[in-house]
Amino acid sequence: MVTLVFFALLTLALPAMAGRADRPLVFKPSALVPVENPVTIMLAEQIRFDERSTSWAVPDMEMGLRAGDYVATVAAGGGVFYLGPDAAFYRGNAGKQMNLLRGGFWVPDDGGEPRLFWVVGIEGARVAKDSQHLASASPMKPQRLGLLAALSEKRQEGHLVLFPPAVDRIATEKLGQIVRNRMASDGTP
Repeated sequence: MVTLVFFALLTLALPAMAGRADRPLVFKPSALVPVENPVTIMLAEQIRFDERSTSWAVPDMEMGLRAGDYVATVAAGGGVFYLGPDAAFYRGNAGKQMNLLRGGFWVPDDGGEPRLFWVVGIEGARVAKDSQHLASASPMKPQRLGLLAALSEKRQEGHLVLFPPAVDRIATEKLGQIVRNRMASDGTP
């Protein structure tokens, strides 16, 4: 429930946070340009990003990407968004229940490190006991979906929320190396 409230508060605060380097960036569907030649990058295993809290009042969080194929679908913000399979992005309190939503990773055109994103909306939303049980995630119950839908507001549906660069350098480097290896294998810049 705490994670669901986090997503809801993040969605409500998105307009005020846009443009700040340490805050998520939001891309409206109208700002997204379809990729002409989609490239697929396969993640053979789940990649977990740990977010350690510096406050006693805020729990440690984790987020990540499930294993699967991530396809370059749209470009914006000087990079390309690779959308994963349904409910590919997850986030929650460390060691506790995880919310799974549509998402993936963004690769900047300048060769910088990839960043995670999620798609605002309830389509395909799932819930898992914890990050070790993502494969057995079940659809969100109607009351949780209702809360998520109400708090994310229809006007935000389909927006892409790009997280700031991750603090977890190990996970960031792991994802970056997978992307660089894939790009090098087919000569993609």
